[in-house]
Amino acid sequence: MSLRRFFPVVMSVATALLVAAAGAQENEPVTDPGILAIFDQLDSLEIAVARVGAERGQAESTRQLGAAIARAQQATQTEGRELGRRLKIFNAPRANELGAYGQTLAKLQAVPEAEFDTAYLKQQMVIERNVVAALAQMSPLARNPELAGFLGQLRRQFEHQLAATSALIKDDRPAGGEMGR
Repeated sequence: MSLRRFFPVVMSVATALLVAAAGAQENEPVTDPGILAIFDQLDSLEIAVARVGAERGQAESTRQLGAAIARAQQATQTEGRELGRRLKIFNAPRANELGAYGQTLAKLQAVPEAEFDTAYLKQQMVIERNVVAALAQMSPLARNPELAGFLGQLRRQFEHQLAATSALIKDDRPAGGEMGR
């Protein structure tokens, strides 16, 4: 599978994360439960993708990054769910509203070993950039101060993961080469 054929799926999933997961139409306001549900779904995607990176990464640094992101997002997801229950704005997770996310995982699993680390790191960059953008857009919409604080913490976590992923891409870039973004 060519990486060129893989990335349109990645981009469509990233867009779906911001639009379909929200479940809000233009005429529906985004509510605190809706915001929390969006980021619960994003955590689920990030955990699943990171686990694939931890399992299939060819370089130790890729496997370590995937494992670290999976652990961090699992902890964040648990914290977000507990906050939501305490604030009475979160129920049991609904079925995955990000239908293309299963397709993305399957495509990532199908990437040949020789191309996997590059595909995985680019996938992480797409997710992290889009989540940071979504947090910047939705955090001001949170009405509950505790939720707003949690979203700020989540944004810092994703920014840190974005920086770590970016640094790894730069470190693994072939001498004199430039990895596309």
